[in-house]
Amino acid sequence: MFSGVYADLLGKPDLFDGDYNKLTNKPSLFDGDYNSLRNKPTIPVVSYPVTSVNGKTGSVVLTSSDVGAAASSHVHPMSDITGLVAALNSKKNISEIKRQETYSGLTNGSGVYTITFSSPYNVPPNIQVQVVNGTHNHFFRVSVTTTGFTVTVGTRAAVTVLGLEVLLAATVVAPNVAVDVLITEK
Repeated sequence: MFSGVYADLLGKPDLFDGDYNKLTNKPSLFDGDYNSLRNKPTIPVVSYPVTSVNGKTGSVVLTSSDVGAAASSHVHPMSDITGLVAALNSKKNISEIKRQETYSGLTNGSGVYTITFSSPYNVPPNIQVQVVNGTHNHFFRVSVTTTGFTVTVGTRAAVTVLGLEVLLAATVVAPNVAVDVLITEK
């Protein structure tokens, strides 16, 4: 009966110690020489350098005309570009385009934001004002002329009555409030 201990076994094989040279019937290893290979493909012989390109020899530089291409700098008549003339004719005349400007900034310590236009309008323009991140109790007054505008921002005092917020007529200025303004020519 076997004791379960490996040393008690009879006729045990020698264990491989990891030395490749002690192996028997091992294959020949590739020596790195291409000529030692068997069944190798045939590599075609190519003659260098190329002796001509498009009938030119020597150090060849091709031009656009050599390959049938347009020159790198060239022009096309407008009539050669499909639909261009009709598309341009359908555009608005520059005199029909209304001037539009946007402004963003903060009110000063008195709750006022004032801008002078870089060039005056013929008539006072339309103005749209938005108090950025404003609340329902922010209000603003606007004065606009042909040369600029002034926006005054304030807040209304509020009280809560029976769980409802009621805005009062009393107001205070709102300094450092962000304002966005859109001006559109009339």
